[in-house]
Amino acid sequence: MKILDQIRLELEIDRNRANKTRKPRKREIGKRDERRAEAIVQLRTHLDRASTENLRTNAWRLARHLALGFLPRKPTADRDVSRVLRLGTSPELWVKVTYSSTEDEELAHGQDRYLLAAIVENAIANGSPVVTFRHLGDVLRLFGLPTGGSSIEILRQRFRRLQALTIRIAFASSREALKDPGVGENLLVIRGYSLPTRRELRENRNSSSLAPTDEHPYSVRLSDDFFNHLRDPSNHLLVPFQILYLFRDSPTGWDYACLVIARCLAARSPNTIDHETLLEILSDSDKEPDRVFFDRLGKYHAKLMAATGGQLKARLEKTSPLPTGGRPKDQWVLRIERSSVVTSGRQKKLK
Repeated sequence: MKILDQIRLELEIDRNRANKTRKPRKREIGKRDERRAEAIVQLRTHLDRASTENLRTNAWRLARHLALGFLPRKPTADRDVSRVLRLGTSPELWVKVTYSSTEDEELAHGQDRYLLAAIVENAIANGSPVVTFRHLGDVLRLFGLPTGGSSIEILRQRFRRLQALTIRIAFASSREALKDPGVGENLLVIRGYSLPTRRELRENRNSSSLAPTDEHPYSVRLSDDFFNHLRDPSNHLLVPFQILYLFRDSPTGWDYACLVIARCLAARSPNTIDHETLLEILSDSDKEPDRVFFDRLGKYHAKLMAATGGQLKARLEKTSPLPTGGRPKDQWVLRIERSSVVTSGRQKKLK
């Protein structure tokens, strides 16, 4: 079976296995799934080759606590949003990440993730808190997005939300202890920035370059505290860029991929993330029915598993439904085993 056909089938099998429904039928593969399968086959081929030939994975270094603390996925009127996560089991390590917006700016959300990821990776790679963009369209092209004037104006709005973003990270040995943590950090993300004005954007609406002068390049400068935080490798989460690209239009899919990769890497023994915990950390709506949310999560899982070709040992499964006095309520769990999808590229020493 050709690899493209195999991935088409795996996408449908994983989707139906998650829902425990009928067997896949060829006619159910539509145009959207076809495009998705073609994108996934490119990623899977790349990861398979990196693993087989021990090549260094093209992985981005995300800010670990931010990548797992998850920005809001949709616009919110709130100026403070907190996430609680458990990063360690022996010893226990609980982390509370609180995002706040300064001044009167909307809180960063949604696809602001990929801009923050690009800034963080650029700063770490170049060892400098100053991140320059000779052409603002470079960030858009990196994620395969349109580079017209209106798109760059949206990018400028994302910059503004990020420049107003502050982060508080609290650490404790239990969830209860997070109410009065003894250790933490307060981080302003961006200290300064130089972006094109709205007048420049209007005058260059049909241009994708908006090239600044050499003396005054468009740039953002990270705060010293945030940059020092990023310089510590223990604060990094390595995620293949192709996986981030795969979920560039889906903040929840992006967050789910980061969660699975991080938990697989950290697992010392097989473990599970239960139904309620998955809802708490990945759902932004109390109104969305559980079955709708987990159907969507199942699609992200199928996409991630097909792309990584079994390198990540993770299973999203239904378990025995809970008795509720009425119709039993389905329950889901994410089962995790230690595994990795990132290769360092260093050859093993001969014994």
